[in-house]
Amino acid sequence: MLVVIAIIGILAAVVLIALGPARNKARDTRIISDVDQARALAETQYNGSFSALPNNQSAVLCNTGSTDKFVQLSCDIQNNGGPGLGIWTTQTSQTSIAYVFYAVLNGGNSVYCVDSNGIAATIPNTTVPPRLASYSCGT
Repeated sequence: MLVVIAIIGILAAVVLIALGPARNKARDTRIISDVDQARALAETQYNGSFSALPNNQSAVLCNTGSTDKFVQLSCDIQNNGGPGLGIWTTQTSQTSIAYVFYAVLNGGNSVYCVDSNGIAATIPNTTVPPRLASYSCGT
């Protein structure tokens, strides 16, 4: 009886260890979905100039009591292991704005990025500042 219990315990431990990477991948998928939702939200709020976008070049701070959709997405990203939603915006003309939404994925080695050009990409975390400075996720 003790041998059976020991075998079940060992199998349970192996299964729990194997679920770790799957759990992180599920969290990354949720973060990617939230960044995609931020782009969809920006496009639906487009009023000729994207003036509804937060105009900053940093992370959107999480505030659980906020009704702002970008803040709520940032909170969800933080709840799934990322540091939050990052937004870079710049006015390119009187009626146009370039934007980049991004979030660091679990592990910190890569960033999921979407931009106003329609590009969505997972890029290494070390290349983020130069690309975001040009308001593009592309190579």
